[in-house]
Amino acid sequence: MEDKKISIIIPAYNVEAYIERGITSSLNQTYKNIEIIVVDDGSSDSTYNRVKDLSEMDSRIKLYAKKNGGVSSARNLGLDKAEGEYIVFLDSDDWLETNAIEKLLALQTKKKQLVVCDRYWVSEKSVLTDRIKPVIDSEDKCVEIDDVLRQIGTGKYNLQSACYKLFEKSIIDENHIRFNENIYYGEDGLFVFEYLKHTSGIVYSTVGLWNILERKNSATTSLYNKKMLTAIDGVLCMIDDPTNSADILMVLYFYLIQRIQELIGRIVYTRETEDIVQLRKIMCDFSRKINPSAKGWKFRVRFFYYYKAPIVCIKVCNKIIKSLKQLIKNVFVYKKR
Repeated sequence: MEDKKISIIIPAYNVEAYIERGITSSLNQTYKNIEIIVVDDGSSDSTYNRVKDLSEMDSRIKLYAKKNGGVSSARNLGLDKAEGEYIVFLDSDDWLETNAIEKLLALQTKKKQLVVCDRYWVSEKSVLTDRIKPVIDSEDKCVEIDDVLRQIGTGKYNLQSACYKLFEKSIIDENHIRFNENIYYGEDGLFVFEYLKHTSGIVYSTVGLWNILERKNSATTSLYNKKMLTAIDGVLCMIDDPTNSADILMVLYFYLIQRIQELIGRIVYTRETEDIVQLRKIMCDFSRKINPSAKGWKFRVRFFYYYKAPIVCIKVCNKIIKSLKQLIKNVFVYKKR
């Protein structure tokens, strides 16, 4: 039976070349009781018209237009309009496997449990020929909430993204959970964190149900811009949650420092020295809150590298790493021949 309605929310901005594939993959789901909410976030190309044409052919597509305000505001409007019992987020240039919704629903064993799956990374240059899934398939498993939260910042369980998940609409509405519209990087992770606080944990499957298109000029592949600093605000919001245990606070302190180091690695190629000074201060302040016994040699080396070492050292090391990666890549290419 398909008694549970699923709302698939797709924020869209200037994606005329990609939007149809994601919508079509949603329409072609084996599970049919869905609505597809597309929020056009002030596109200046033909995105709106393309979706409008599709909506006239299938009433399950609901199109809304708004003034440009960013992906968070678009998703929030989608949440306001959603009528489904469950919510799925799909980015406008990505697409679903045909059994994605059916599989997600089948995975849920009880209420107040976030359902999480895996995804394929697809290069824009070889969409039809090559997909990469970083996690090896294994059995589905349930993970208790404390164990889930300890994995924040590790990449495990895909907690950094609102995609590849099945959310209960009632949990979102009853706890007034929305995307923070002042955070432009890391807003997904904050949303997932706030949602998890009202669950018993997750059920996790390594099956790939999303296809993530790696585009050259997408937000995730750009080098650096000022808005990336809001990623730090996102982690600070997590830290400020009064329900955090001392154990989870330590996890979040480490995660904050990790995010700062990632940003410094990007900023170093720009002239934004003031941003580096600001980030170094935050990193130093929160490093003092971490128990010295928890600071292993790797942490200490990275801290020295990003805080005490001169910027030129970072540039030199990054060039060495880049050269080594290219060398390894060339070796693999040669072997394939």
